[in-house]
Formats: sequence, C-alpha cells, structure tokens
Amino acid sequence: MVGGPALQPALAGAEEVERTLAAASRRLEEPLDQAQGCVREAVAALRRDREVLDRLAAGDLAKLSPDDVAALGEIVRHRVIKVDLYFDATPLGKGGRTAYTLRKKVIKMKPFLELERLSKVPGYETSGR
Repeated sequence: MVGGPALQPALAGAEEVERTLAAASRRLEEPLDQAQGCVREAVAALRRDREVLDRLAAGDLAKLSPDDVAALGEIVRHRVIKVDLYFDATPLGKGGRTAYTLRKKVIKMKPFLELERLSKVPGYETSGR
C-alpha cells in the first residue's frame, strides 16, 4: 500500500474528490457546448430579423416575399409583450346599440439588441471554445 495505513483515509478522500470533479466536469462540458450553440442560433436569428426589418423599412410592402411576411410575424410574436387598446363607447339611439371608437393604443415590447452598436464594443465576440 502506498503511503501506509495513516494516509489511506486521505487518499480515499482524494480519489473521491477526483471522481466528483471528473463527473462535474463532464456535466459542465455538454451544457456549455449547447449554450454556445443556442447563442450562435440566437445571433443568427437576430441578424435575419434585422435584414427583414431593413427590407420592410426600405420599401413597399408588396415587395415582401411570403417568407419575409412569416419572419415579420415571428419578430412581432417574439417582441410584443402586451397590447392595450382603449375605446370610447357612444350609445346609438334607443336600440341599445353602441359605437366604439379607438381612443388610445399602447404596445409594450421587449428591448431589441442592435448588433451594429454591439460590434463597436471591444471584446463582444466569444472565443468559440
């Protein structure tokens, strides 16, 4: 036996720590790769969204392809948090009918990351490890 009987408990503890560390290391490596892949996909999606928005801002709505319209719907679905609409009600005579006129609309959106500004920040890119 290496180290004698006095060191056996310490060696057993060290081996246990090494096994625990190796297991934790294996668990951390896989999610890190997954997280980096998710970040790359998200950045690519943001760039595609920016291209669609630029095409929309540049010209005629009739020039948008069906794919652009679908991408625009995705952008709105991901960005809009809440829509509040306020109406004024006006009674229309004795029949009990009511006319509703839109008074105010509020659209609450998630913040949008502008990649052009981010590219000017030193160290914004990941190392790709």
